[in-house]
Amino acid sequence: MKHRKIALIAAFTAGMIVIAVTLLNPVLSEKVLYHEGFEEDYGIADSPMLTHADGTLCLDTGEPMNMNGGEWSKNVTLQPAKISWHWSGEDLSGFQLWMKLTFNNHKSICYVASGSMNPLSQGEFYRDEENRMRFSPSVVISGIPMNSVKRDVREDYEKYCGSFGDVEIVRISVGMKDESPEYRNMLNISDIMIYT
Repeated sequence: MKHRKIALIAAFTAGMIVIAVTLLNPVLSEKVLYHEGFEEDYGIADSPMLTHADGTLCLDTGEPMNMNGGEWSKNVTLQPAKISWHWSGEDLSGFQLWMKLTFNNHKSICYVASGSMNPLSQGEFYRDEENRMRFSPSVVISGIPMNSVKRDVREDYEKYCGSFGDVEIVRISVGMKDESPEYRNMLNISDIMIYT
């Protein structure tokens, strides 16, 4: 009887610990669908100054008078869900820092960092069912804080692009550009995660 009572108390305590951890850290109950660690050179275009190290994509022009930039992109097949990432920078002036999600219906959402200039041209040219050339402009959401960011892609899509249907994310892109000859503009982004 005494052993049974001890076993019941131990089981109850273990159950309470699991419940407490789940409530205190809801991310544990969410399933990670995608995590980008920027471990390979794929997808980096247009700039020798755009590099990756320790799971972070970086732009460092080295000297204030140097101006340069580039874009990283990766093709994926993901159901839209929640997304999080971390971005930051130093000596910020006259710069671009953005992340774009492109969907299988040619629509896209471009998240632009606070203080950043909007990308000059965002959108996609494509041919419709009748082989006519079309342009689908990207939705630009500006003023995203320079820090850790969490967004609900489904909510953003429904708010700015319309009903959801069978939409998938087919490409993730990141743009970094220094357009100021007076500032060094060190930019970085890391830990892009898409999760349920």
